Amino acid sequence: MSQSLEAKQIDKSYGSKPVLRGVTFAVKEGTIHGFVGPNGAGKSTTMEIAARLVLPTAGDVYIQGKSVLNNPFFNE
Repeated sequence: MSQSLEAKQIDKSYGSKPVLRGVTFAVKEGTIHGFVGPNGAGKSTTMEIAARLVLPTAGDVYIQGKSVLNNPFFNE
C-alpha cells in the first residue's frame, strides 16, 4: 500500500507565534484515521496546509507522492 498523504517536518508560525513544530505523519491508501487534540493544537492548520489553503513555514506535504508546494497541479 502506498502513502496517500504524507506530512514531513511541518512547521507553521504566525508572526512570532509558533503553531506547528515538526509535524510528521503518513496515511496509507485505503485506511481511515481520526485527527484529535485540544483546541489550539494545530489540527485545522495542519489540514489547511494539506489542502494548500495555508503555506507552511517549513516542511512539505505530499499527496500521492506529489508535493502540494511545488506541484503545478495544486497551483491552479
